Amino acid sequence: MKADVTNQRWWIRPPMPDESLRSVLSRAAALYERSPGQLWASLNRDDPRPPGDVESPSCAAVRRMATAIGMSASELLLHRQPDAPWLLAPQARNVYCPMCWNEDRARGMPCSIRRGWNRVLRTTCPDHGCPLRLAPEQWATSSLSHPFQPPAFTQQEQQILDLIEAFGEALERSLYFGDPWPSEWRGNPQTARQ
Repeated sequence: MKADVTNQRWWIRPPMPDESLRSVLSRAAALYERSPGQLWASLNRDDPRPPGDVESPSCAAVRRMATAIGMSASELLLHRQPDAPWLLAPQARNVYCPMCWNEDRARGMPCSIRRGWNRVLRTTCPDHGCPLRLAPEQWATSSLSHPFQPPAFTQQEQQILDLIEAFGEALERSLYFGDPWPSEWRGNPQTARQ
């Protein structure tokens, strides 16, 4: 279904709740059988100014992407997730919750990558508590088998994931949001980060 995208109108659903712009671009690229990089370059090819990354786009690039999707730029801007120390590196933001994706498919919605899954030490979905999984490389295509199977962990393995999750949240809050370091823990957040 390769299509000419010179008059950019992406015939995809607008962003899902908490969906990242990278995810929206991946869904559009899958529809038009292009890589996300190719579609982003095509969208911004006539602008001599740098468009920025899809998660940190220039104002002009946001307006073009919003027009391509058929929504306002201000609404689309709410879905960006610029790089931050408490987030996975942009190229690593490719995890998903099997339960969320099963619910999406049951509602007839496309699968999407949520911004809430991209914290550095996030191991479980904040909505379901289900362990996150690495998304398949071609996750944005509709040909993925369904239902998605949550990983099976022993109680001990789940406790380890929960411990990592709790530690990551406490570290993030202490380092970046001014919360006190738990008094029962040794050291300090800077040492723990190192």
